[in-house]
Amino acid sequence: MPLAQVEYDELLALDEAPNKNEVRCMELLAMAPGHLVQGAIVAADSLIEQRSFFGDSDLTVRATIRDDRNSAGRKAYIWELKAPQCFIMEKDANNNRYRPTMDFIKAENQLIHYAHEAQGNRRFGERLGVMKQSDILIGGIIIGRNNNILKDAQSDGERERAWDSLSIRQSYLHDHHHIRVMTWDAVLELLRPA
Repeated sequence: MPLAQVEYDELLALDEAPNKNEVRCMELLAMAPGHLVQGAIVAADSLIEQRSFFGDSDLTVRATIRDDRNSAGRKAYIWELKAPQCFIMEKDANNNRYRPTMDFIKAENQLIHYAHEAQGNRRFGERLGVMKQSDILIGGIIIGRNNNILKDAQSDGERERAWDSLSIRQSYLHDHHHIRVMTWDAVLELLRPA
């Protein structure tokens, strides 16, 4: 489900702008929620800034998903967004190892707290029309752009090692918990009008 051309152009301009506008990026992304769920989608919509004990989660996508038995069920995916201008990784003390920036760590921390609260809050599930806590899932994090993976990058080799460090982090932490980590470049490609 791509965005309309005018919304896509606005998101592209926000992606390339020098200033952060995370809220407007989130509003535009909410118009095309289908790429933020997994499975055969029957219907999907987005809810922005859902209140919880730990704060407001950025984007919750609720969707009716058809399973392998052709049975439809309701699921919710919780997403945390950071602006395209945020860096993802930064240098560690060792030049061959990179660590997440504070923006990325903040996104991870927010996401796991919001998901934990949502999964344990019966009223949250009722509000979304998702009755089983196991159907309230972590969606992931959307942050940065491919060209700004690394804060203070000096070379392509450093950027490549930063991607390697992110891949290691994903394989040990994110993949096991089905946390997707996407850049805004990937989002723009998914939402590109035909």
